[in-house]
Amino acid sequence: MPVVRFRGEEIECERGDLLREVLREAGVSPHNGGADRLNCRGLGSCGTCAVAVEGAVADRSRRERLRLTVPPHDADDGLRLACQTRVLGDVTVEKHPGFWGQHTDEPPVSDDTGDESGGAGETTTTDG
Repeated sequence: MPVVRFRGEEIECERGDLLREVLREAGVSPHNGGADRLNCRGLGSCGTCAVAVEGAVADRSRRERLRLTVPPHDADDGLRLACQTRVLGDVTVEKHPGFWGQHTDEPPVSDDTGDESGGAGETTTTDG
């Protein structure tokens, strides 16, 4: 079984599972701050579940490629949409700061409270 490593956790899943669902079923979120509530629920249209992924995953779908060309994302950043990414083997996942996780020039955030404002360097927390 593939293992997903994210924010200090190791989560087993089935080959072919969607990364977003693997994370959410384990009680962790591929979103930062308020994006956990304000997102497209896995349709691949909002881009808030963008993450850096190292390891065996399926190629990008057309929908994913298109969404990652729309700001604030940059197709050259190498991010993936967790809701469109199928896990094929062991992977390591990181979430960068920003509402969309778009600040790839900054270190990954360690929990889901990363910078709701979208501004560089600012981190906010949410109750709940």
